[in-house]
Amino acid sequence: MPSDTVLLIAYDGSDTSRHALDRAGTLFPGARAVIATVWEPTPVLSAPGALGTIDPLDIESQERVDKAVNASARRTSDEGVEAARAAGLVAEGRVTEDAPTWHGIVALADEVDASVIVVGSRGHGGLRSALLGSVSQGVVHHAHRPVLVIRDDEHQPPKR
Repeated sequence: MPSDTVLLIAYDGSDTSRHALDRAGTLFPGARAVIATVWEPTPVLSAPGALGTIDPLDIESQERVDKAVNASARRTSDEGVEAARAAGLVAEGRVTEDAPTWHGIVALADEVDASVIVVGSRGHGGLRSALLGSVSQGVVHHAHRPVLVIRDDEHQPPKR
């Protein structure tokens, strides 16, 4: 593997993202990896409309929530860096705030000039994916670089 190869691995602390990280370590041993943890800010809850004006969430409360979520994202990133190093990667963490999540992953990949973006997928398909949205789907459709989607069939909910 060329020494200038940079993996950007999306990591949110889930079993699926951990599986993708571990698999990347197997596929790209010794590679440089940027562990990307993206968190979405609290939506502004004030809007005039047909129902009148909705009272805004207290700005201080909103800032406290965002600060707590950012701190949690940083802990998650640190966990991902440790896991990546244990998987044989040369890892550093990056935390960013963006919405939707896929946009933050694509932007970070561009920022670090990633050779490939690695994302996990829970394998939701059809209507469920359309309703829930899909980070991996968003990355695949919007990235301007290779994307490796690693499915985690082991952590799938039972099929009905």
